[in-house]
Amino acid sequence: MSLIDKLTQVDESLWKLHGKITEKSMKTIGWDKYDLAKASSNINAASCLSLGTYFVMEGMNNNFPFLGVMGGYFFVSSYFNRKKDLKYIELFKKLDEKDSIKGAAYAPNFTHRRPLLYMLSSIIPIDVLSRDSFDQTKLFIDLGLPAMIFSQNAFHYFLTQPPPPANKEPSLLDRLKEGVSDFIHKPKAVPIKYQLNDLSTYASQIGGLLG
Repeated sequence: MSLIDKLTQVDESLWKLHGKITEKSMKTIGWDKYDLAKASSNINAASCLSLGTYFVMEGMNNNFPFLGVMGGYFFVSSYFNRKKDLKYIELFKKLDEKDSIKGAAYAPNFTHRRPLLYMLSSIIPIDVLSRDSFDQTKLFIDLGLPAMIFSQNAFHYFLTQPPPPANKEPSLLDRLKEGVSDFIHKPKAVPIKYQLNDLSTYASQIGGLLG
């Protein structure tokens, strides 16, 4: 078996792992694959912004304009990647609806590229943790790139999961919210106040029954 085949098998295993995360998420906090994909996209956008910020800072501190240009690139990428991801999420929602009507299912395309990117990006954090001293600016640059790659891969893993069931069971978080809401809005017992004429009428009725 070639290295590409092994990495493709790893990609399939990672996809299945994200499927288990999706199932657990739906049972606990009520997030389906679209919510998790959106969260991954948010992390990716934040990673791009942090990279852009610290590239600009590094360029200004070292009088190196090229790093400033790279920082601007990451700023722009953060915006357009986020916009593209949201379009993909809406597109997959429509495709999933059509497939559910037809009784079909989306077949994910496994590739060796995602695990390979994981392997290459993992080298950077290992190198960072092995250092004796840390430079704050360089630390954010070194950790921002793996975070960007990991979150982008997670976005695709989550989005290509099977569509959520039409009738989703309430999650643990939903049940807790419902319980708290019922407790807060539970109607309070109001004591009944009798007027004097009510009591006299009630006493006469009892007297008539006994007589």
